[in-house]
Amino acid sequence: MELPTNIVSKLTGKSDLEDKIKELEKRIEVKDIERDAWVSAVEGLKIQLANALDEIKRLKSESQEEKITEQRSDNAGEAHGGNGSKK
Repeated sequence: MELPTNIVSKLTGKSDLEDKIKELEKRIEVKDIERDAWVSAVEGLKIQLANALDEIKRLKSESQEEKITEQRSDNAGEAHGGNGSKK
């Protein structure tokens, strides 16, 4: 006994549909994994950028402190006649 064509196509269509759904679910999983990897990479870059900015600020403040210290020592030397320009 043969099954009517419409029943066979419905059954076949259902299995095809299930296969397509499984394939799409796999693609979604891959995309989720890729997205998570990108999010992690961006978070890591944010941390590195923040650390670099902190380092730049630290170096700038050290440079400013050195300039101030040099100016103070120059001013102190002039006040005591240390450079010989004033007598």
